[in-house]
Amino acid sequence: ALVADRAGGLRRRTLVTGGVAAAALAGVGTVLLRRAADEPPPTARPSVATLAPDDPRWASVNLWTPRGPLATDPAVTALVGRSSDPRDRVLWAGDVGTQRVVLALTYVGSFEQDGESMDVIQEEPVLRVHQGPEGTDPELLSEVPFEWQRPIGTQDVVAVTLPGRHVDITGNAGAGDAQQSLLVVLARPMLSTASVSVHATPQSDGSLQRTWSPLPLDAGISTTTLALPAPIGTAVRVGSWEGPTDSFTSPWSMIANGPDPTTSPEWPLPPITAVTGIPADRLTTTVLIDEEMPATLFGRPSAPGGAPSRLTSMLTTTPEGAVLRTTALHGSGYVDVLEAAFRFPTGTERDPLVSWLPQEREGVAQFLVAAAGADRVQLISTSPSGYPVSKVVRTGGKDAVVVPVVNGGDAGEYRLITRDPSGRVTFDGVPNAGRYLLDT
Repeated sequence: ALVADRAGGLRRRTLVTGGVAAAALAGVGTVLLRRAADEPPPTARPSVATLAPDDPRWASVNLWTPRGPLATDPAVTALVGRSSDPRDRVLWAGDVGTQRVVLALTYVGSFEQDGESMDVIQEEPVLRVHQGPEGTDPELLSEVPFEWQRPIGTQDVVAVTLPGRHVDITGNAGAGDAQQSLLVVLARPMLSTASVSVHATPQSDGSLQRTWSPLPLDAGISTTTLALPAPIGTAVRVGSWEGPTDSFTSPWSMIANGPDPTTSPEWPLPPITAVTGIPADRLTTTVLIDEEMPATLFGRPSAPGGAPSRLTSMLTTTPEGAVLRTTALHGSGYVDVLEAAFRFPTGTERDPLVSWLPQEREGVAQFLVAAAGADRVQLISTSPSGYPVSKVVRTGGKDAVVVPVVNGGDAGEYRLITRDPSGRVTFDGVPNAGRYLLDT
């Protein structure tokens, strides 16, 4: 649904030997640099898995027992036990390349606000990672902040990308390379093969294509170094499971500084080049909308001195003819990203944008409507009754306006009608909302 889509856009064992790994990963090219098995283990102690390899409990991450060279180290156990939640557990611990890594399962709450109170409505198991230079005392490892995570408790795979260089809590970065990243995959111990894709290629019809390369698993585990500073395009296939990795970065963070100047064609490119691997000089960017807007649209306070905010929307075309749209409201010290390189089928990339605004007067919902060149706009529910419906709002020559709708929250989806100055209809339908860059 139109409104729902817009609102939802914003929450081992012994490793394979180096020679075997290099041969099996040859299809990945220069992106996969080396396996952690090329490094000596941090201790002589073998990995520990209390559950038998064929135990059915490996089907759910929240039932796993610890694995990895450091899985039973008392300092690792103490690190994960700081939460005091008995459900938290070590999943894997050891050194990956030049980094020491502890993967753990922890529980976080989903919150719902009711007036001034905040209630926990659900607790979900997610991945928590502590990292630092190899050899670091586990107590000094610092937590890696994630920008994109999903609940993992009922799945049988953990796939995560981590920075190639991460400081410990004392500020020591140690060895490492910020131009690299780490990939850790955990699966059932009986599995010996997986697949990895480090880039995805958008197509002109809005679809996404990937090239997959083999990723060997040793007792269900792989640890790999990637020659990618921002591995946001990385995805993994293990058995029947396929999906992107949990990651320390995201398309949103890569454009979080906003365009400077507002029509800078370089602004949308970092996440696109990271996901696709296409060099920036082979991408073409044009400005669709660059319009002054009130800073208060998304609950932001007015900037000092009343400096205006701007809504900027840009279209980026790839050599394959795919079109990606990046849109943000930005002003003094903030950027609210509405579309981070969303994919659109050719011919729909200029469809108007409709976004539900957080400020809602009693009984009146408000929508941001961005429609380049429109003289007047109107929102009509797609329900059989056509209610609720907005008044016709004149744009006054602006490419983006706020449209209020009485009882607007009662509709799940809206049709938009736009007209030019002569009254001719220029758009009539539900605008294509595009798809998140990594959606499959």
